[in-house]
Amino acid sequence: MPNGKPGDHPLTDILNHGQSEYGEPVDGMVKEMSKHPKFSQVRDQVGKILMEESPMGKEKSKRQDSVQTECHQPFEKSPAAN
Repeated sequence: MPNGKPGDHPLTDILNHGQSEYGEPVDGMVKEMSKHPKFSQVRDQVGKILMEESPMGKEKSKRQDSVQTECHQPFEKSPAAN
C-alpha cells in the first residue's frame, strides 16, 4: 500500500522526491511539464504512462524512450493544450 515514500509511484517520486527510477531526461521532462498551467488536466494520464512503463523487467533505455514519447502525447491530444 502506498505510504508517500520514494518508490510508491514514479510520478510522485519525480514531483515530490525529486527523482525516479527513470532518471534523466524523463525526470526533468516531467518536472518541466508539471509547471505548465494545464498539467492538472493530464497529470493522471502522465502518472498512468509512468506506471505502465516502469516494470523493472524492461531495459531502462527502452522505458525512457517510450515514456518520453508517451508523456508528450496528452499535451498534443488535449484541446486545452492550444
